[in-house]
Amino acid sequence: MSSPAADYGIDAIREALERLYPHTEPTHFGTIVRYSLGGPDPLDGISFYERDTPIPHWHCISFGMSELYAKTPGSAPDLSGWGFEFTFRLARGAADKTVPTWVIPFLNNLARYVFNSGNPFRPGHHMDLHGPLTPEAPDTLLSGVAFVDDPELPPIDTPNGRMHFLQIVGLTKDELQAVKRWNTRGVLGLLEESCPLWITDLERASITDRPDILARIRDGITAEGSSLQGEYVEIARWQMAEPPRQGVEIELDTEGLRDFAELFPARLKFGREFLIWGPKQTLVFRPATTPGMQDAGSGVLVLDITPELIEPLAQALKPVPATHRFNIGGEVVVTVVPTDDAR
Repeated sequence: MSSPAADYGIDAIREALERLYPHTEPTHFGTIVRYSLGGPDPLDGISFYERDTPIPHWHCISFGMSELYAKTPGSAPDLSGWGFEFTFRLARGAADKTVPTWVIPFLNNLARYVFNSGNPFRPGHHMDLHGPLTPEAPDTLLSGVAFVDDPELPPIDTPNGRMHFLQIVGLTKDELQAVKRWNTRGVLGLLEESCPLWITDLERASITDRPDILARIRDGITAEGSSLQGEYVEIARWQMAEPPRQGVEIELDTEGLRDFAELFPARLKFGREFLIWGPKQTLVFRPATTPGMQDAGSGVLVLDITPELIEPLAQALKPVPATHRFNIGGEVVVTVVPTDDAR
Protein backbone atom coordinates (compact mmCIF):
# COMPACT_ATOMS: atom_id res chain seq x y z
CA MET A 1 0.00 0.00 0.00
CA SER A 2 1.10 3.58 -0.57
CA SER A 3 1.22 5.96 2.36
CA PRO A 4 -0.80 9.18 2.63
CA ALA A 5 2.38 11.00 1.59
CA ALA A 6 2.22 9.35 -1.83
CA ASP A 7 0.43 12.09 -3.79
CA TYR A 8 1.64 10.69 -7.09
CA GLY A 9 2.50 7.30 -8.54
CA ILE A 10 6.18 8.15 -8.50
CA ASP A 11 6.00 8.73 -4.73
CA ALA A 12 4.63 5.21 -4.16
CA ILE A 13 7.42 3.71 -6.27
CA ARG A 14 10.05 5.65 -4.36
CA GLU A 15 8.55 4.46 -1.07
CA ALA A 16 8.76 0.84 -2.22
CA LEU A 17 12.40 1.30 -3.20
CA GLU A 18 13.18 3.03 0.08
CA ARG A 19 11.83 0.00 1.96
CA LEU A 20 14.18 -2.28 0.02
CA TYR A 21 17.11 0.16 -0.03
CA PRO A 22 16.77 2.37 3.06
CA HIS A 23 18.87 5.53 3.02
CA THR A 24 20.44 4.53 -0.30
CA GLU A 25 20.76 6.97 -3.16
CA PRO A 26 20.75 5.21 -6.57
CA THR A 27 22.44 6.41 -9.72
CA HIS A 28 19.55 7.80 -11.73
CA PHE A 29 19.30 8.69 -15.42
CA GLY A 30 16.33 10.79 -16.50
CA THR A 31 15.02 11.79 -19.89
CA ILE A 32 15.43 15.35 -21.17
CA VAL A 33 12.11 15.54 -23.01
CA ARG A 34 9.28 13.33 -21.80
CA TYR A 35 7.70 10.89 -24.27
CA SER A 36 4.29 12.53 -23.90
CA LEU A 37 5.86 15.80 -25.03
CA GLY A 38 7.51 14.31 -28.11
CA GLY A 39 10.69 12.88 -26.60
CA PRO A 40 12.23 9.74 -28.14
CA ASP A 41 12.26 7.51 -25.04
CA PRO A 42 9.11 6.12 -23.39
CA LEU A 43 10.76 5.86 -19.96
CA ASP A 44 11.09 8.97 -17.82
CA GLY A 45 14.10 7.48 -16.10
CA ILE A 46 15.98 4.45 -14.79
CA SER A 47 17.57 3.99 -11.36
CA PHE A 48 20.60 1.77 -10.75
CA TYR A 49 21.20 0.29 -7.30
CA GLU A 50 24.60 -1.24 -6.60
CA ARG A 51 24.23 -4.58 -4.82
CA ASP A 52 26.75 -6.98 -3.26
CA THR A 53 24.36 -9.80 -2.29
CA PRO A 54 23.67 -12.60 -3.06
CA ILE A 55 26.32 -11.85 -5.71
CA PRO A 56 27.49 -8.45 -6.90
CA HIS A 57 24.98 -7.00 -9.35
CA TRP A 58 23.10 -3.92 -10.48
CA HIS A 59 19.39 -3.71 -9.69
CA CYS A 60 17.80 -1.47 -12.33
CA ILE A 61 14.27 -0.05 -12.03
CA SER A 62 12.36 1.86 -14.69
CA PHE A 63 10.07 4.88 -14.29
CA GLY A 64 7.43 5.42 -16.95
CA MET A 65 5.49 2.23 -17.61
CA SER A 66 3.10 3.23 -14.83
CA GLU A 67 1.40 6.59 -14.37
CA LEU A 68 3.98 8.57 -12.43
CA TYR A 69 2.01 11.75 -11.95
CA ALA A 70 -1.66 12.50 -12.71
CA LYS A 71 -4.08 9.74 -13.74
CA THR A 72 -4.54 9.66 -17.51
CA PRO A 73 -8.20 10.21 -18.49
CA GLY A 74 -9.75 7.06 -19.91
CA SER A 75 -7.07 4.69 -18.57
CA ALA A 76 -7.94 1.58 -16.56
CA PRO A 77 -9.08 2.78 -13.13
CA ASP A 78 -7.58 -0.16 -11.23
CA LEU A 79 -4.16 -0.13 -12.94
CA SER A 80 -1.45 2.49 -12.98
CA GLY A 81 -0.59 2.89 -16.65
CA TRP A 82 0.46 -0.47 -18.07
CA GLY A 83 0.32 -1.90 -14.55
CA PHE A 84 4.06 -2.41 -14.04
CA GLU A 85 7.56 -1.01 -14.03
CA PHE A 86 10.51 -2.96 -15.41
CA THR A 87 13.30 -4.24 -13.21
CA PHE A 88 16.50 -5.89 -14.35
CA ARG A 89 19.36 -7.43 -12.38
CA LEU A 90 22.76 -7.52 -14.08
CA ALA A 91 25.78 -9.34 -12.65
CA ARG A 92 28.93 -7.26 -12.19
CA GLY A 93 32.47 -7.81 -10.99
CA ALA A 94 32.96 -7.19 -7.27
CA ALA A 95 35.23 -4.21 -7.99
CA ASP A 96 33.24 -2.94 -10.99
CA LYS A 97 31.57 0.39 -10.19
CA THR A 98 30.81 1.39 -13.79
CA VAL A 99 27.09 1.81 -14.36
CA PRO A 100 26.02 -0.31 -17.39
CA THR A 101 24.40 2.48 -19.38
CA TRP A 102 23.49 0.08 -22.22
CA VAL A 103 20.60 -0.97 -20.00
CA ILE A 104 18.97 2.42 -20.71
CA PRO A 105 18.31 1.80 -24.45
CA PHE A 106 17.62 -1.88 -23.69
CA LEU A 107 14.74 -1.05 -21.33
CA ASN A 108 13.51 1.77 -23.54
CA ASN A 109 13.30 -0.58 -26.52
CA LEU A 110 11.13 -2.99 -24.53
CA ALA A 111 9.00 -0.06 -23.35
CA ARG A 112 8.71 1.21 -26.93
CA TYR A 113 7.40 -2.20 -28.03
CA VAL A 114 4.64 -2.01 -25.40
CA PHE A 115 3.67 1.57 -26.23
CA ASN A 116 3.66 0.94 -29.99
CA SER A 117 1.94 -2.46 -29.99
CA GLY A 118 -0.41 -1.97 -27.06
CA ASN A 119 0.64 -5.40 -25.76
CA PRO A 120 1.88 -5.21 -22.16
CA PHE A 121 4.26 -7.83 -20.80
CA ARG A 122 3.11 -10.01 -17.93
CA PRO A 123 4.81 -12.62 -15.70
CA GLY A 124 5.40 -15.75 -17.75
CA HIS A 125 5.76 -13.93 -21.06
CA HIS A 126 8.92 -14.33 -23.11
CA MET A 127 10.51 -12.80 -26.20
CA ASP A 128 13.16 -13.75 -28.74
CA LEU A 129 15.45 -10.76 -29.34
CA HIS A 130 16.98 -12.36 -32.46
CA GLY A 131 20.45 -11.29 -31.41
CA PRO A 132 22.61 -10.69 -28.35
CA LEU A 133 21.01 -9.04 -25.33
CA THR A 134 23.26 -6.04 -25.90
CA PRO A 135 25.70 -4.94 -28.64
CA GLU A 136 28.10 -4.30 -25.75
CA ALA A 137 28.50 -8.10 -25.38
CA PRO A 138 28.29 -9.55 -28.91
CA ASP A 139 29.61 -12.94 -27.74
CA THR A 140 26.99 -13.47 -25.04
CA LEU A 141 24.76 -16.52 -25.45
CA LEU A 142 21.79 -14.59 -24.07
CA SER A 143 19.45 -13.70 -26.93
CA GLY A 144 16.01 -13.84 -25.34
CA VAL A 145 14.17 -12.67 -22.26
CA ALA A 146 11.46 -13.89 -19.94
CA PHE A 147 9.42 -11.91 -17.44
CA VAL A 148 8.74 -12.67 -13.79
CA ASP A 149 7.61 -10.72 -10.73
CA ASP A 150 10.63 -9.17 -9.03
CA PRO A 151 11.33 -11.44 -6.03
CA GLU A 152 12.13 -8.52 -3.70
CA LEU A 153 9.58 -5.90 -4.78
CA PRO A 154 5.95 -6.93 -4.15
CA PRO A 155 3.03 -5.26 -5.97
CA ILE A 156 1.97 -1.86 -4.63
CA ASP A 157 -1.11 0.34 -4.65
CA THR A 158 -0.52 3.87 -5.91
CA PRO A 159 -2.83 6.89 -6.16
CA ASN A 160 -3.23 5.95 -9.84
CA GLY A 161 -3.97 2.24 -9.34
CA ARG A 162 -2.18 -1.00 -8.65
CA MET A 163 1.15 -1.94 -10.24
CA HIS A 164 3.87 -4.55 -9.88
CA PHE A 165 7.57 -4.75 -10.61
CA LEU A 166 8.24 -6.93 -13.64
CA GLN A 167 11.74 -8.36 -13.78
CA ILE A 168 13.45 -9.11 -17.09
CA VAL A 169 15.56 -12.29 -17.15
CA GLY A 170 18.09 -12.98 -19.90
CA LEU A 171 17.84 -16.40 -21.58
CA THR A 172 19.91 -18.37 -24.06
CA LYS A 173 18.39 -19.64 -27.29
CA ASP A 174 18.14 -23.18 -25.86
CA GLU A 175 16.52 -21.94 -22.66
CA LEU A 176 13.98 -19.93 -24.64
CA GLN A 177 13.12 -23.03 -26.65
CA ALA A 178 12.64 -24.93 -23.39
CA VAL A 179 10.29 -22.18 -22.18
CA LYS A 180 8.21 -22.52 -25.33
CA ARG A 181 8.10 -26.31 -25.18
CA TRP A 182 7.36 -26.38 -21.44
CA ASN A 183 6.66 -23.16 -19.53
CA THR A 184 8.39 -20.08 -18.15
CA ARG A 185 7.76 -21.02 -14.52
CA GLY A 186 9.48 -24.40 -14.86
CA VAL A 187 12.55 -23.17 -16.71
CA LEU A 188 13.05 -20.13 -14.48
CA GLY A 189 12.75 -22.38 -11.45
CA LEU A 190 15.70 -24.41 -12.74
CA LEU A 191 17.62 -21.27 -13.70
CA GLU A 192 17.23 -19.79 -10.22
CA GLU A 193 19.21 -22.70 -8.76
CA SER A 194 22.37 -21.24 -10.31
CA CYS A 195 21.22 -17.62 -10.81
CA PRO A 196 19.82 -16.38 -7.48
CA LEU A 197 17.20 -13.64 -7.78
CA TRP A 198 17.34 -14.37 -11.54
CA ILE A 199 20.40 -12.17 -11.90
CA THR A 200 21.34 -11.94 -15.59
CA ASP A 201 24.97 -12.85 -16.22
CA LEU A 202 26.07 -12.06 -19.77
CA GLU A 203 28.96 -14.54 -19.50
CA ARG A 204 27.06 -17.60 -18.33
CA ALA A 205 26.50 -20.81 -20.26
CA SER A 206 23.08 -22.33 -20.95
CA ILE A 207 21.61 -24.43 -18.16
CA THR A 208 20.60 -26.91 -20.87
CA ASP A 209 24.28 -27.83 -21.20
CA ARG A 210 23.87 -29.78 -17.97
CA PRO A 211 22.45 -33.29 -18.60
CA ASP A 212 20.60 -33.31 -15.27
CA ILE A 213 18.84 -30.02 -16.02
CA LEU A 214 17.99 -31.11 -19.55
CA ALA A 215 16.47 -34.32 -18.19
CA ARG A 216 14.31 -32.33 -15.75
CA ILE A 217 13.10 -30.09 -18.57
CA ARG A 218 12.14 -33.13 -20.65
CA ASP A 219 10.36 -34.63 -17.65
CA GLY A 220 8.42 -31.38 -17.23
CA ILE A 221 7.36 -31.33 -20.88
CA THR A 222 6.26 -34.97 -20.67
CA ALA A 223 4.26 -34.37 -17.50
CA GLU A 224 2.76 -30.96 -18.25
CA GLY A 225 2.96 -30.26 -21.97
CA SER A 226 3.48 -26.76 -23.33
CA SER A 227 1.98 -23.54 -21.97
CA LEU A 228 2.61 -21.72 -25.27
CA GLN A 229 -0.78 -21.03 -26.84
CA GLY A 230 0.62 -20.51 -30.31
CA GLU A 231 3.08 -18.70 -32.53
CA TYR A 232 3.02 -15.75 -34.91
CA VAL A 233 4.28 -16.48 -38.44
CA GLU A 234 4.97 -14.39 -41.52
CA ILE A 235 2.69 -16.50 -43.73
CA ALA A 236 -0.53 -18.07 -42.54
CA ARG A 237 -3.12 -17.96 -45.27
CA TRP A 238 -6.17 -20.13 -45.86
CA GLN A 239 -9.11 -20.29 -48.25
CA MET A 240 -12.12 -22.60 -48.21
CA ALA A 241 -12.42 -24.76 -51.32
CA GLU A 242 -15.02 -23.81 -53.89
CA PRO A 243 -18.18 -26.02 -53.96
CA PRO A 244 -18.76 -28.84 -54.64
CA ARG A 245 -15.38 -29.59 -53.00
CA GLN A 246 -15.32 -29.75 -49.22
CA GLY A 247 -12.03 -28.67 -47.81
CA VAL A 248 -9.56 -25.87 -47.32
CA GLU A 249 -6.25 -24.76 -48.80
CA ILE A 250 -3.65 -23.53 -46.31
CA GLU A 251 -0.31 -21.84 -46.89
CA LEU A 252 2.37 -21.65 -44.17
CA ASP A 253 6.00 -20.54 -44.21
CA THR A 254 8.99 -22.69 -43.29
CA GLU A 255 10.19 -20.53 -40.39
CA GLY A 256 6.76 -20.64 -38.78
CA LEU A 257 6.91 -24.45 -38.69
CA ARG A 258 10.37 -24.65 -37.15
CA ASP A 259 9.05 -25.78 -33.75
CA PHE A 260 5.70 -27.21 -34.84
CA ALA A 261 6.69 -30.88 -34.45
CA GLU A 262 7.35 -30.36 -30.74
CA LEU A 263 4.88 -27.64 -29.78
CA PHE A 264 1.80 -28.99 -31.57
CA PRO A 265 1.60 -32.37 -29.78
CA ALA A 266 2.69 -30.76 -26.49
CA ARG A 267 -0.55 -28.78 -26.67
CA LEU A 268 -3.08 -31.08 -28.35
CA LYS A 269 -2.18 -34.19 -26.34
CA PHE A 270 -2.96 -32.22 -23.17
CA GLY A 271 -6.35 -31.07 -24.42
CA ARG A 272 -5.16 -27.54 -25.33
CA GLU A 273 -5.59 -25.57 -28.52
CA PHE A 274 -2.61 -24.53 -30.62
CA LEU A 275 -2.84 -21.35 -32.68
CA ILE A 276 -0.87 -20.07 -35.65
CA TRP A 277 -1.33 -16.34 -36.14
CA GLY A 278 -0.57 -14.71 -39.46
CA PRO A 279 -0.72 -11.03 -40.41
CA LYS A 280 -4.39 -11.28 -41.41
CA GLN A 281 -5.59 -14.83 -40.77
CA THR A 282 -5.40 -17.35 -37.93
CA LEU A 283 -5.44 -21.15 -37.68
CA VAL A 284 -6.81 -22.79 -34.54
CA PHE A 285 -5.99 -26.48 -34.04
CA ARG A 286 -8.52 -27.74 -31.50
CA PRO A 287 -8.53 -31.17 -29.79
CA ALA A 288 -11.75 -33.00 -30.63
CA THR A 289 -13.39 -36.41 -30.85
CA THR A 290 -14.61 -35.83 -34.42
CA PRO A 291 -12.46 -34.29 -37.18
CA GLY A 292 -13.79 -31.21 -38.90
CA MET A 293 -13.21 -27.64 -40.01
CA GLN A 294 -15.11 -24.40 -39.91
CA ASP A 295 -14.73 -20.79 -40.90
CA ALA A 296 -15.24 -19.07 -37.54
CA GLY A 297 -15.28 -15.60 -39.08
CA SER A 298 -12.86 -12.68 -38.76
CA GLY A 299 -10.20 -14.65 -40.63
CA VAL A 300 -10.17 -17.55 -38.16
CA LEU A 301 -10.14 -21.17 -39.36
CA VAL A 302 -10.84 -23.85 -36.72
CA LEU A 303 -9.56 -27.36 -37.36
CA ASP A 304 -10.86 -30.10 -35.06
CA ILE A 305 -8.04 -32.59 -34.52
CA THR A 306 -8.68 -36.11 -33.21
CA PRO A 307 -5.98 -37.95 -31.20
CA GLU A 308 -5.02 -40.17 -34.14
CA LEU A 309 -4.31 -37.10 -36.32
CA ILE A 310 -1.88 -35.42 -33.91
CA GLU A 311 1.29 -37.36 -34.73
CA PRO A 312 0.75 -37.51 -38.53
CA LEU A 313 0.34 -33.74 -38.62
CA ALA A 314 3.31 -33.15 -36.31
CA GLN A 315 5.57 -35.39 -38.38
CA ALA A 316 4.43 -34.13 -41.79
CA LEU A 317 4.48 -30.37 -41.27
CA LYS A 318 8.21 -29.73 -41.27
CA PRO A 319 10.04 -26.47 -42.12
CA VAL A 320 10.68 -27.73 -45.65
CA PRO A 321 8.84 -26.52 -48.81
CA ALA A 322 6.28 -29.20 -49.74
CA THR A 323 2.58 -29.87 -50.21
CA HIS A 324 0.65 -32.15 -47.83
CA ARG A 325 -2.90 -33.50 -47.93
CA PHE A 326 -4.96 -34.60 -44.95
CA ASN A 327 -8.54 -35.66 -44.34
CA ILE A 328 -9.88 -33.58 -41.48
CA GLY A 329 -13.61 -33.81 -42.10
CA GLY A 330 -12.78 -32.79 -45.66
CA GLU A 331 -9.61 -32.38 -47.70
CA VAL A 332 -7.01 -30.09 -46.14
CA VAL A 333 -4.18 -29.12 -48.49
CA VAL A 334 -1.21 -27.52 -46.70
CA THR A 335 1.47 -25.89 -48.82
CA VAL A 336 4.71 -25.00 -47.05
CA VAL A 337 6.57 -22.15 -48.74
CA PRO A 338 9.92 -20.48 -48.00
CA THR A 339 9.69 -17.66 -45.46
CA ASP A 340 11.25 -15.34 -48.03
CA ASP A 341 7.97 -15.57 -49.95
CA ALA A 342 6.21 -13.52 -47.26
CA ARG A 343 4.40 -10.61 -48.88
